Amino acid sequence: MKRLNEVQVTEDFRVEVMMDSKTFNRKPDVNDVKGINYRIKDGLTALSIKQLGDEVGKGKTFMPAKLTVIDGLLKRSIKNWHSQQVVALDFDEAFTLQAALNDDFIRSNAAFLYTTFSHSDELHKFRVVFVLDNVLTNYSDFERVMTYLLEKFPQADEKCKDGSRLFYGGREVYWFDERNRLDSQSCINESLEWDRKNNLSISHSKTSASPKKKIHENLKLKSIVHLIVN
Repeated sequence: MKRLNEVQVTEDFRVEVMMDSKTFNRKPDVNDVKGINYRIKDGLTALSIKQLGDEVGKGKTFMPAKLTVIDGLLKRSIKNWHSQQVVALDFDEAFTLQAALNDDFIRSNAAFLYTTFSHSDELHKFRVVFVLDNVLTNYSDFERVMTYLLEKFPQADEKCKDGSRLFYGGREVYWFDERNRLDSQSCINESLEWDRKNNLSISHSKTSASPKKKIHENLKLKSIVHLIVN
């Protein structure tokens, strides 16, 4: 395990995640995933950030969200999403490990990153893990936070926006600062602002039809009126 800088460990702070009890030294296959889905439903646990990084580094699969029982069933699905304070971005190929380690936003806001079982010197595959400053209890807020992060890092896998997504464990953990917290409300506000600007842009493009097009539409309307009258 590699630590980028020495930090004060705050063992009293905990995040709730769904953690598998089984460790792997390779990427889980289809049959393994069936077992993970079965076990992880009973895997709700409160961990310090240090413990979370350690468990992931051992090869344990985790789901950042907390699930709740719906209609008497506890399923790994968005329908059963209850809350979440940890989010992660999955990078394959398009973003190098060194680029992530040197990225100012990641260094200032992420707790740690870890390389996946598929990572190699030629093919960089890793996950960046963020801890939010607040627990999200509204799924739309979670989506907004992920929209912000995916806009900021378009190289990341869009599937990370799924609140019921599993993240397999990995090999090597690189620590930034386990005290880092991502400002969830700022992410939500930025995402809403982008939507507002995008909607204004779309609205402007619709009302900015060319003069020729408007003339054509007016002539067409006059022709229809003429046919109706006569």
